[in-house]
This record gives sequence, structure tokens and C-alpha cells, in this order.
Amino acid sequence: MQNPGVFAATNAAAPFYTPDTSSPVVSVNENTETSFNFTWQASSKDKFNVYYSNANWKKPNALAGPFRTFIIAPEASINRVFSVNTTQISWVRPATNRLLFEAGSSFAPGVAKDLPNANAALDVYSLFEIATRTIHRNSHFLAQGTGYTSNRATNSFYGSASYVTGTHNLKIGFNGSTFQEMIPDNFSQQNYTDAVAIMGLPLQAGFTIPNLSDNQGIAWGFYAQDQMTFDRLTVNAGLRFDHLGNSYPDQTRAASVWEPAGLTVQGNDSVVNWNDLNPRLGVVYDVTGNGKTALKASFNRYGTRSNSEWAVLLNPASSTPLRQSARVWLDGAAGHPFAGIPAVFPGCIPSTSDPTGSSCIAGDGLVQGDPTNPAPNGELIFPASNLAWGSSAQVQFVDPNWASGWGNRFSNWEMTAGIQQELASNVSVEATIYRRAFVNHFATDDRSLSGSDFDYATIDLSGRGIPGVGTVTIPEIKPDAIRVPDVLFTGADQFGGETQTYNGVDFTTNVRLDNLLLQGGLSTGTISNNFCGLYDTVPEDLRRRGQALVATYTTTAREFCSTSTPWLTQFKLLANYTMPGDVQIAATLQSASGPERRADITISLAEVAAALGRPSATGIAPQINALAPGSDYGERFNQFDLRFTKIFSMDSTRLRAMFDIYNVFNANAVTSEIYATGPSYLSVSGFMPPRLLRFAIQADF
Repeated sequence: MQNPGVFAATNAAAPFYTPDTSSPVVSVNENTETSFNFTWQASSKDKFNVYYSNANWKKPNALAGPFRTFIIAPEASINRVFSVNTTQISWVRPATNRLLFEAGSSFAPGVAKDLPNANAALDVYSLFEIATRTIHRNSHFLAQGTGYTSNRATNSFYGSASYVTGTHNLKIGFNGSTFQEMIPDNFSQQNYTDAVAIMGLPLQAGFTIPNLSDNQGIAWGFYAQDQMTFDRLTVNAGLRFDHLGNSYPDQTRAASVWEPAGLTVQGNDSVVNWNDLNPRLGVVYDVTGNGKTALKASFNRYGTRSNSEWAVLLNPASSTPLRQSARVWLDGAAGHPFAGIPAVFPGCIPSTSDPTGSSCIAGDGLVQGDPTNPAPNGELIFPASNLAWGSSAQVQFVDPNWASGWGNRFSNWEMTAGIQQELASNVSVEATIYRRAFVNHFATDDRSLSGSDFDYATIDLSGRGIPGVGTVTIPEIKPDAIRVPDVLFTGADQFGGETQTYNGVDFTTNVRLDNLLLQGGLSTGTISNNFCGLYDTVPEDLRRRGQALVATYTTTAREFCSTSTPWLTQFKLLANYTMPGDVQIAATLQSASGPERRADITISLAEVAAALGRPSATGIAPQINALAPGSDYGERFNQFDLRFTKIFSMDSTRLRAMFDIYNVFNANAVTSEIYATGPSYLSVSGFMPPRLLRFAIQADF
């Protein structure tokens, strides 16, 4: 199918992306799968099942079009090939009419290859154009090179024993998963270099050391649960022990352009080593004793799901600070008005190898300068802001008191209370109050810095013409504070703490009459966040909130360190009516809030300098969402669908003829927008699918 509004460039190598409206891009998702399923009744009670499948996907234009707050031109999209082999083995044994044993495992190794798009311009740097928030030319911004291979394997296992009586439903068991992410291959036809431009003028060059790494994780747990009945009270009680560990083995990375000596890493078998006891408790009380009125409550704790991301973060072979660097690059041009740099600033810094600076050729599209030299040189006119880049020394660590032991993992306490009432036979309503409190947030403490190493810039952005945007305050590092980082990930409670809570209410109804089924409900809730305590103690943590796709840095305004969303409401209703002659009419109605809006503004270096009374120490323009989170939402989403079904019965065969109408009223609410400020701000990047008619026949025999 065609990607709406996505077109190939008229010239893929041009400094601007200009769409060729005669060359629409087709979204291809080629999927082939071969499977095998075998069941063996080994004995009167033992049953084994083996399932195997081989699946392959090809997506030559993966990610082309709107993506988050960016536009990815087709030439910069990824030609992705992915395959996975899945093997599942299970065993079931009903030992008695009360005792059941179950066990199984699955193995799912997968290989992904990301290659350049067929139309990519591989002889020039990949460009990110700030003015239009467009990535074009080729896929270096996404793949950090021309292409790479990634091997990922997820293996899982489980086992349980259930004992069911009239008053108890007891179950004990275990389950878990292992994860491995290995990137054995990464190559580049542009020396692992990409660039940022504004209005077509080069502003910044990015340099990457290949991510050739091996990282592993394991998560497993034991649990016991029982359902007990005491007169009118039913209790569901359980306790789960969870363990999460991350590690990486000894590994060696071959030499590359920015790392001529390669890298040898000593393994770490305990990057994180968390243990948790998570209780589960639910109670139901029959108020009247006739089953018509029930009070319900629950109290549960859930640990965050995780795989190997902490190993990826801390392994020197995959650590981002050691692999990625950004330098201000003006392509030899003296001055750069869009960067806010005075025209008197030189376009080329003389070096010992070129004291005259004559090697810098203005406008040739090539970076003259040595990024391994942290001092200004050639066309790299600012000192390096990341002194860890290219180092073999580890610069990111975890606090052992936080990254191991009991109860330290990021978790969620969920509490509910509700009432269910039967209004008539087969007609009931229910109301439930929810509260979720997230605990054990982490903070990023660069121990080479302190709060006094930052100034705070207050900048008025109301002149950008965006309603709701006003003054923002952001931290800016001082010139003499740029050092080799010494980052410690630890609990946020050491620095003033962080809170995140959800409060909500659900209303549901369930109607089951002779020919009518009606189910649905309304849900409304609000989310509150507060991390103001971190602002003055670890301002470097705020600079890491969010992930910048380009080497601006993403920060959070001090004004938005404490926010709450309005009460957002969604509604869903399903109805099914059976008419004479085995004709069924089904309808669904759903309504939800539109997308939360942002205003992603890149603050110019001139604005930073004016607010600080001095130039930026790094030359990296900060990026910020200048709209208070939860303050503005897009168009509400409303959709109504219909299905008509006629059932034909023929001996042992039932034939269903179905006619579906999706989006009956052809609503076209916007589901995603561009939030990068500029000419494309609030441009539509996604909308509801149009009215769709579908015919289908299903045979059951």
C-alpha cells in the first residue's frame, strides 16, 4: 500500500529534501512463514506438543514517513530483513481430577539486517534538517552507519502445579526468560559520519564508533497463589519472587576509522542483580449474600519488565557516550547566522598540521578536522563536549547498593476498590477506583560535576507564535566544567526523589439478554509527575530526559518539573443483536482523547548566549518541549464500526458470511502530528483509516 504523503526525493543527494510527487513510496511488508505442529499422547495422562515456525519479513522502506516528531525521507529509511525461528515445547499431565502439572519452553533466535534503501545517496553524509525536522539522503542517523546485523534471542521457560478443591484453587510455579543481543557486523560508506543542517547550512557533524557488542539478561521468578472462600468473602492471595540480572561477556571489537586500536572489554557477570518479593492480594465480599452486590479490592506490586538494556547501557562496547560524539561544523564558512554565531567567528581553526587553515574548503560538504582531537581544529570550531568519546575506559557505572539486593527495581504499586451491582437478571454495572504509584526511580549523577557547575538560562519563547508557549528555564554547563564524565546510575531518592502516580475511575456495564449482548464502559484518569527535587542537585540528569535523535541535547524546563494531566476520558461500547434467521448485527463505538501535543523547539545558540551573558560552552543547541505536558491535546478520536453476519448450518458444517463496515461515518480525526516547531508544526502525520468495506466467509467443521 502507498504511504500517504510520502514521496521519493527529486535528488537524493541534494542538501534539501524535495519530494517528487510523481514517485510515491509504497509500504511493503513481505511476510513468509513455514510452521510445523506435532502433538503426542505419550500415555493416558501425558501429552506433549512441539511447534516450530520459520518466519521472514522484508520491509524495504521501513520507517519511511512520519516517525515520532520527525519525517524520514524514503532515501533515509531502512531496508530491513528480519527472520526468526521459533520452537515451542509443552507438556501437560492431569495426575488426578484435582492435580494438574504443566511445563514448557520456547526458543526464538532472530536475525535482523538493516541495509540502505535502494534510492539512498551513499556518497554524501546523511542529513538531519532542523527547519523541517527531516532526515534524508541515507540511513546513517537511524543505523549509525550504512548497515548492520543484529542477532537477538529470547528463550523462555515455565512450569506449574495446580491443586483444585471446592474451597481452594492452589497453584505454584515458576517462569522466566533469557535474552541476548549481539551485534556482530556494522559498516559505513561515510566513515561513520553524519551531519545536521539548518536551512541547508551545515551546523553539526556526528561521529560514531560501531556498536559491535554482546549483552545478556535473565529474568525469572517463583510464585504461589491460592483462592480461598470464607462464607461471603473470597480471597485471592499470592506472592511472587522475581530476579533480574544483566551481564556481558569478554569481547573484542575490531579496529575502525575512529578507533584504530579496536577495543577489548572485560566481561561483567553482574551489571544489575535485583530481587523482589511482589505480593498479590484481591478480596471480594458478597454484601447481601445473594450474589447481587459485591465489594472488591486489590493490592498488588509489579516489577518493571526488562531484558538486557542495563548491560547495553553500561557495556563499554555499546555505551553511547563512548561511541557517539557531536561537534559544531560550519563547513569552512566564517559565521553562521542560523546558528546564532557572530560572523567574526572563524570558519576554520588552524592546527599544527595546517597553521594557515587553508585545508578548509568552504562549502565542499566534507568535514575538515580531526574529531579525535578534543580541541577546536579545522572546521570543528568548538571543543568537544563529550570527552569520553573514543575512550576505552568505562565512564558509566551503577551504584552497587541500588543495582543489587532486594526491592530496588523500578516498580508499580497498584490499589483498586470497587463495587459491582446486579440490576436485573444478566444485567450488571461496576465502578472501580484505581491508583498506581511508581517507585524506585533512578537518577543520573555525573560525579565529575556538581550543581554549581551549571548556570540557568531563562528564555522567553512566546514570540514563536505557539499558544501556551512562554518562558522556560534550562541548565547550561559552565565552560570550565566540561570534563571526562563519571556517571553513576543510582536511586533518585538520594537527590530529592521523583514521584509518578495515576488516579482513575472505570465504569463498566454488562447486559446479556436473549438476543442482545451489550458490553462497554467509560474510563477516566490523570497522571501526575514530580521530579523538582532533582533539578538543583543533579541538573545533568535533566539533560538526559528523553533521547535526542540528533546531537542537540534534550532537556526539560524547570517550569515543568511538576505536572498533572487533565482527567482524560475514553469510552468503548460493544453491542451484538441476533435477529430471526440466524442474522447477527454487531456494532462497536469507541471514543478517546486526541494525541498529547508538544512544541519541540531547538533554542539557538544566540538565545542561549543572550540569556547566560556568555556563549554556550558546548556549541550544542538545546532542544525542549516548550508546552507544559498535558496542557493541549489534538482532535478527539471517535469511530463506529458495523458487522452483519449470516449463519448457514449444513450438517456438521457452519458457514458464516460476514460484511464489515469500518469507520461507518468516515471520521478522519488526526492521530499523530508533527510537533517540531516551524513551517510543519501541527502538520498531519497520521489520521484515522477511511471507511472500509470487507466481505469474508468462515467455515467451521
